[in-house]
Amino acid sequence: MTVLKPKNIYYMLSYAYHVLNEGTFKDVDSEDFENIHNLFAEIIYLGVSNQIKRGINREYEEYTYSIGAVRGRINIRESLLTLTGNGDKIVCTFDEYTPNSPMNRVIKTTMQLLIDSEDVDSNRKIRLRSLMKYFGDVELTNPQTVKWKSFRYHRNNATYKMLMNVCYLIISGMILSDASGAHRLSEYIDDQKMHALYERFLFAYFKKHHPEFNVEREKIRWNIDDDAGTVIDFLPDMRTDITIRYQKRVLIIDAKYYSEILVKTQYSDRQKMRSANLYQIYSYVKNMDADKNGSVEGMLLYAGTGEELPENLSAVFDGNKIHVRSLDLSGEWKEITAKLENIADEFKCVVNPQKASLQ
Repeated sequence: MTVLKPKNIYYMLSYAYHVLNEGTFKDVDSEDFENIHNLFAEIIYLGVSNQIKRGINREYEEYTYSIGAVRGRINIRESLLTLTGNGDKIVCTFDEYTPNSPMNRVIKTTMQLLIDSEDVDSNRKIRLRSLMKYFGDVELTNPQTVKWKSFRYHRNNATYKMLMNVCYLIISGMILSDASGAHRLSEYIDDQKMHALYERFLFAYFKKHHPEFNVEREKIRWNIDDDAGTVIDFLPDMRTDITIRYQKRVLIIDAKYYSEILVKTQYSDRQKMRSANLYQIYSYVKNMDADKNGSVEGMLLYAGTGEELPENLSAVFDGNKIHVRSLDLSGEWKEITAKLENIADEFKCVVNPQKASLQ
């Protein structure tokens, strides 16, 4: 499993979620964190503090209670059962404008998990506890049953989006259960969640630092004959992680995040690249290069795991060049960005080969 420096996770989050570049979080950049728990505790504290100043979002929630007066809709069946039992109340279902919204319950639960964590230092726990009083009317929720995809963002709650994504990393990527069933936090974010963050970071990096590029996520059409008939309806979609267009050339980058880059196969004891990854990028490149002029290149960009790989793995496959690169996310940030700049420079040199001869 890849071990990242906490500060590198912060930098990746900063690219993925631009709000982390605002003044509210400026002190995070200058602080060293001994583990990711303290990093996330600091981001949550600053983000929630800022949200409290803006105002905690309230939503209409549906409640059903036995009450002494009519409110909202009467639940006739339940009311009859109550009255039959000599009760003097009726059961009503009504909407209430309350801070006890699903997103606020997630925030409170996340803060409680961090407070309960042995890896969060005492000062940060004290600061998180100081925020709990603003969530007095908010219930805790089961962190393993949160319906993340049900959250909808609009103008009134747009500032919650970054908080929900950080809570998602903490709860979904770091949550574990011990033998007693109690929830605790892992030392790592699991690879699936880190892969999504890694891909989003790469996309945002090239988009921000290279305005000369057209950086998009694209759906590639299958380059098949017109008489393919209905087969096209059953072919899987091909969607790129990152497509970089510069002048008349294209670079497709496929972001990969695994515990191991090289694996052994049943046919050889020697470690090799994952065949599915190579087949995938090859298919993307060949189908996008419909004119077959070699103007499309592909790159598998792995998050480094400490494995020894040749610095520059590149080969021409049937007229199109495919590269394999890795980024050591456990290293210094300036080294990570330098490697990304090298990728950008190499691609531009391919477009303008005369520049390479002058350097």
